[in-house]
Amino acid sequence: MNQKLGLGCWVWVILVLALVKVDDGESALTPQCLDYIRKLIPCEKFLSIGGTAPKPSVSCCNGARVLDKFAASSKRNYNTICLCYKDAPNAFPVDTKKSNRLPTFCKLTTTLVLNPNITCPHSA
Repeated sequence: MNQKLGLGCWVWVILVLALVKVDDGESALTPQCLDYIRKLIPCEKFLSIGGTAPKPSVSCCNGARVLDKFAASSKRNYNTICLCYKDAPNAFPVDTKKSNRLPTFCKLTTTLVLNPNITCPHSA
C-alpha cells in the first residue's frame, strides 16, 4: 500500500487548514479566495515548489484564464483576485518564479501572479 500522499492531497489539506489559520491577527484566506485557488489546482505540478511540470497544462491555463477574465472585468474584481493571489503563497508553497511566468505561458491579459510581493494598485 502506497502511504505517500499525492501533492494534490496536500494542497487540499493546506487549503482547508487555511480556512482556520489566522496569522498575527490578520484574516485567513477567505472562502471566495479559496474558490479562486481551486481553479488553479490543475496548475499544482507547475506552480508548487518542487513541481515537476516544465510548463502549465491546458487545464491549468483554462482555470487561469477564467480568473484572468474575471479580474479584467472590473477594478473591484481585479483587486479581489490580486489580494487573494498576494495571500495564497503564505498558506501553501508556490514557486513564485514559475508563478511569474504563468501569464506568459497561458497568454493572460492581466499580469496577476501568486506572489506575496505583488502590488494591488486598487487597494482600498
